[in-house]
Amino acid sequence: PWDGSQLWLANMSEDGTLSNARLIAGGSEESIFQPEWSPDGTLYFISDRTNWWNLYRFKAGCVEPVYLKPADFGSPQWTMRMSQYGFLSGGRMVCSYVEEGKWQLAVLDLAGSSLKTIDTGFTDISHVRTGQNFVVFFGGSPTSPTALVKLNLDTNEKTILKSSTQVDTQTLQPYISEPTTISFKTEENATAYAFYYPPENPDFSVPANEKAPLIIKSHGGPTAAASTALDLSIQYFTSRGFAVVDVNYRGSTGYGRAYRLSLYGNWGMYDMEDCVSAAHYLVENGEVDDQRIVARGGSSGGYTTLCLLTFTNLLKAGASYY
Repeated sequence: PWDGSQLWLANMSEDGTLSNARLIAGGSEESIFQPEWSPDGTLYFISDRTNWWNLYRFKAGCVEPVYLKPADFGSPQWTMRMSQYGFLSGGRMVCSYVEEGKWQLAVLDLAGSSLKTIDTGFTDISHVRTGQNFVVFFGGSPTSPTALVKLNLDTNEKTILKSSTQVDTQTLQPYISEPTTISFKTEENATAYAFYYPPENPDFSVPANEKAPLIIKSHGGPTAAASTALDLSIQYFTSRGFAVVDVNYRGSTGYGRAYRLSLYGNWGMYDMEDCVSAAHYLVENGEVDDQRIVARGGSSGGYTTLCLLTFTNLLKAGASYY
């Protein structure tokens, strides 16, 4: 389970030649995320050397932790120029981190290393950029779709600069199913995680003698993670009587390096097993009908769906989108 990313530092002369190159961090057992120079010229970066993607800096010739917390401050780099932190004036930083699949925004005092969480109302936060006492990011929640948000750090006033949808989600609020975080035992005596969305429609209800059919949703990546931002494709089904479980199978980001790397060499097995275990958990808790279970997914989630269809008898149908 090697990563191989490395962070090097070198001196550059006026003619562009490099000298005194030295390895700062990274290697086969360490993943480096978002190296950035602070306003005072200190090199900061995120490393998972202690199992969690935490903040570090290179200062006075040594790597030192800025703030250690059993949470991931980084993300798998499936797209370019990702950013989960940015610098402010006065020796401060705005950073985002994920715990049990939910993201939070916080201000970190770089001198005293105190972390103060900001109540943004968002549970999915990415692409953090900072300005003079403000921060801009993509934010979403179970009741609001992903949007480009500007947050004034002095007043905590939020401004939606651009939403990802033109749908009037306010009128949909009575029909929105909000997710519950669940954890459950799976194969190898491991624990896996998911977001469970029960059916929700004020105009209809599941008949008293029935349980809801279940849709298993698998995210792509495979080292990405299920988002808690409002997903109208999930709400389409929950408003029509389906339950949906969005599985953060072993290999997902947000639960530490060991959890993420457990899928290495086990892709197509652990992800499939955890989807099966999620369904069994909901059946045993009386939430869903064990005879009406289907699955859907795209990218690696489509591959997981095909594995479920091929190697288990759990499903009545499945949809692999790509």
